[in-house]
Amino acid sequence: MVTVPMSKAVSEWDKQMEREFRKLALAEVKGTLTAGQTLRLEQLNRWRDRLLHPQSAEEMLLQIKRDRLLERMEGLLKEYVEFQEATSKKRAAA
Repeated sequence: MVTVPMSKAVSEWDKQMEREFRKLALAEVKGTLTAGQTLRLEQLNRWRDRLLHPQSAEEMLLQIKRDRLLERMEGLLKEYVEFQEATSKKRAAA
């Protein structure tokens, strides 16, 4: 699971945030963003999505279900890789 820290509670997307977002997005397109600016753009992008296009309860539940399915798939793939490695070692030893 990915955890993204939020530095402050933001309840409204304002014009200043929009200007900063657009400025950073333009710098990203030009390839001139610093690492710190990249992090800030990602933060603004999350806030923008959350505040301008909030998810419905149904969408949130679907996302939770997707996340759980992906975790199970990851576990199964790890088991499969370990199984394949073990069987190829046995074949190589034979």
